[in-house]
This record gives sequence, structure tokens and C-alpha cells, in this order.
Amino acid sequence: MSDYGLTTLGFSLKRLINIQEDLVSEMKTTFGEIDTSADSVFGQLIGVLSKPLTDLWEQMENVYFSQYPDTATGAPLDYSVALTGITRRPATSSYGTIGLKGNDGTIVPANTQVSTKVTNYLFQTKAKATITLTDVTSIIINIDEATESSVYTVNVNGTDYYYTAAHGESVSTIASKLKTDVTHGLINCSLINVTDNNNGSLLIETKSALLTFVVTGTTTDIISWWTPVTVVALDKGAIPAPENTITIIVNAVSGLDAVNNFTNIDAETGMGKDIESDNALRLRRLSSLKVAGAASVEAIRARILSDVENVTACIVLENPTDGVVDSLDPHSIKIIVEGGLDLDIGKMIWAVKAGGVKVMGGAGSTSVSFTDSQGNLQTISFFRPTPKYAWVDVVISDYDPLLIPVGYAVQIRDNILPWGTEHTINQEIVYQQLFGVVYQVPGILQAKIKIALTNAPDDPPSWVTDNIAMPNKTCYPEFDLSRINVT
Repeated sequence: MSDYGLTTLGFSLKRLINIQEDLVSEMKTTFGEIDTSADSVFGQLIGVLSKPLTDLWEQMENVYFSQYPDTATGAPLDYSVALTGITRRPATSSYGTIGLKGNDGTIVPANTQVSTKVTNYLFQTKAKATITLTDVTSIIINIDEATESSVYTVNVNGTDYYYTAAHGESVSTIASKLKTDVTHGLINCSLINVTDNNNGSLLIETKSALLTFVVTGTTTDIISWWTPVTVVALDKGAIPAPENTITIIVNAVSGLDAVNNFTNIDAETGMGKDIESDNALRLRRLSSLKVAGAASVEAIRARILSDVENVTACIVLENPTDGVVDSLDPHSIKIIVEGGLDLDIGKMIWAVKAGGVKVMGGAGSTSVSFTDSQGNLQTISFFRPTPKYAWVDVVISDYDPLLIPVGYAVQIRDNILPWGTEHTINQEIVYQQLFGVVYQVPGILQAKIKIALTNAPDDPPSWVTDNIAMPNKTCYPEFDLSRINVT
């Protein structure tokens, strides 16, 4: 049996030197004692023949390893994991809400394109929208300027709601006080909701698509009125748009004067996802293989991950002892889930947990109730992961001016954000990986990086130049552009 190709130990690759040795041997057997040195005619012929044969052997090796999930990549990996019922998660588009400002009655067609400033990410409106204050289901009110003693007035369905600005108050404070007055006035109208965006803007909307309302107002120097519309990114993937960055009108519409997103499009509010990586797909396949373990910890986790839509991470903690361990009651489990609908998660936990095993709830937990197949009311609790706030500071200390692109700092920040949002529950922040992310931008010769993790987004960071582990198994690092600084 040959020592190369398919063997009992797997595939054995014949390398260039082995191919050349075989060619030399075969030619001497055929032609006798000939000169096969590199400069000879036969030597050059061997060199010409051995290169494509080497390529052929390497391609056969690629075909062999493409059959196995641990070694396949790209499309072959997709086919391989499909044998166990797993498909790669596709890239999704970012989406969010922007406001339209212009002449009353202006119709903005569906697919009207707008873009972010600086990064030039393209978005398009999902449906046709009419700029109006009459018979609306939602409206955005923005406090453009904080002016002491000015009266900020909103008239909803004929009733005035107003607030007089005090000395030193910010636009956010004025919007919050105005919301309080509107909400108090609408206390008996359960079908109208007012949301404070915490940045000087309010969203007033109906809770029923069948109910409309009328807002009376005139855009002035201190307050403006915007018609909200949903936009979707043209390109798929993790495309962020911080508040007040979608301000460029790409497709001009007569009567449309301005656009703006008053809320973030980020990992928590509509940012898309990149196509699932090969490594992530392999890990999910391994998790799915543990489903057959019935009510084991691994099987419960695998079922929640694979069978509950939009779940992105899950951890199951177990206490099999007769005593309390790490705040877990005897013979209990504690489940932490990121993503997915509460009811879907609760029903799946009930379906896969072992009978008689307590599912921990209590302070900070989410509980759902439903009727099981026997008509009994069941209440299941689980926990949502606790965010810890990640900080990144990058200083570019040396670069090639001929290669480095304009706006390189923004590109670096936009590279770091999707890398950061891939982190999941209890996942350590690996410091060295950040250098690979930063150096993706051409022209960077030297960078200094430091990272931090805080309990609250406004806590002062304690910078380190090392890996950062999560303080406990229920935490995950949350990344945001406001905490990524590049200079």
C-alpha cells in the first residue's frame, strides 16, 4: 500500500521533494543513468512537471479535509455541518428610526437613501412616509435649543402641554420635564405613549395602529417637529449609527429639508450582524450535538441556543448537592440567556428541565407564566446577563502618511465595535486581539492600547494592558462607540 494519499491514518500528503525524487527514479529506470541536476535538461523537465503535480496533491488534501467540520472552511463547512441540521447564520442589516423634517404634506418615497456623516454608511427608508402633524401615529419632537424662560409647548388633540425652561437647564432636562407634563395630561389616554430619548428629543406614538392623533406646532429656533420613519442599511453586517449621525440626504426629495436619527443604532438597538464566522459555526455545531443529553446541563443549554429564535448566548449553572452553593439552592439550576423572547425561553426551559429540579429565580430574574399540555399553570424564571462596560483607548504613535487613509481613527473605532459586540456571557477580553483589529487599517506602524471594564457607563475607567476576565459567570462586556477612543 502506498505511503501517500488515503491511508489507515488518514490523508498523507506527497510533498514537492517526494514528487521530485519519484520523477528522478522513474526517469533513471526508463532512460538509464542520466544527468538530473537542476541545470540539466532532465532536471529542468523534472522541475516543470513537479510543480503542477504538487499543486494537485495539495488540492486533493484540501478536498479530503473539506469533509470534516474541524478542518473545513467556507462553503464546504456549510455542507459539512448541514449533516447535523445546522446552517450558517446569515448577515443581517442594521435598522432604526430617523426623523424627517420638511414641508407639511411632503411624501418621502420608500427606498429613499440617506447616509451617515463621516463613515458614509447608506440607509434607505423601509416604507413611504408623509411629513405631517395631522392624523399621525407617531411624531418626534426635538428641543433644539435651551433658552431660559422660553415656553416649550406641545398640543396633542387640542390640549396644550408646556414647560417653561429654568436657568441653566439642558435640552435633555427640558425634554424630560415636557414629557412629564404630557404624560400627566394623557394619564387617562392609555393608547398614547411618550418616550424620552434622553438627548433632548421625545417620541409620541399610539399603541394602536388604528388610532391617530393631531399635533399642533410650528418649528422654531428652539423646538422642531419630525416625522419618524424606519430605515434599513443597504449593506448587511454590524453597521452602527450613533445618534445624530444619519444626517445626509442622498436622494433629494422636494420638500424634504433634513433627516436625523435621534437614537443610536447599536448592538442593543437594531445593529445588524456579520455572517457567522467559521469558528462560531463550529462551536454552535458542537453545542447542538449535546442536545441528545436529555436534561443534562449541556443539553438544556444546547436546546435553548439551537431551538429558541434570536438567542445569542446561554449559560446554565448547576448545584447538584444537598446544600446551598454560590447562592444556588440544593438540586437547582440557574439559567442566564441573552436574546430571544421571554415566553419562548420559559417554555423551552420547562420542556427540557428534569422533573423535580428547581429553576432559580428571585431578585433580578425574569419570570413568565403559561399553561402546559396538561392544563396546569407553570411559572418559569431565568436571568438576563449583566452588562459590564468595556472601554478601549488607542493612541496611534507612528504611521505611514502615504498609506494611512483619511478618517483612519473612525475606521479603527468601527473595526473595534463589531469585534467587541461578538463577546458573549463570561467571555474574557483578550488584550492582544485588539492589536490585530487596529492594524487592519493600512499605514498603522505603531499603536498603544489600553482597556478597562466598569460597572456603570459613567464610572471612571481603571486602565490596564492585559486581559480582562468577567467578574462572574453572569456578566458580559458591552462595547459602545462612546467608550472607544482613538487618537
